[in-house]
Amino acid sequence: MALASAGFTLVELCVLALSFTCLGNRLLRWLALDMDSDAGHLLVSIATGEIFAQVPLFFIQLTQHIKTGCYVVVALLCVLILTDAVSIPLSL
Repeated sequence: MALASAGFTLVELCVLALSFTCLGNRLLRWLALDMDSDAGHLLVSIATGEIFAQVPLFFIQLTQHIKTGCYVVVALLCVLILTDAVSIPLSL
């Protein structure tokens, strides 16, 4: 049972990192910023997505509707993952 819990936690972490990457990549494309390497672009995308996902959570604390605000942020991140997944070609 502990192994299943650890596996589920790993999947959650990967999905969260993917959602931060999607958000950060969109922001970097919108700002027209380009990195020299792909690894640098990936790291900056994750960091930018993390920051821009945490800022709304900080301001939600002021309204005292934390649970609803967290659901909204998670829904936004899920929408970003789904819209980016549609643009990925599935052909090998």
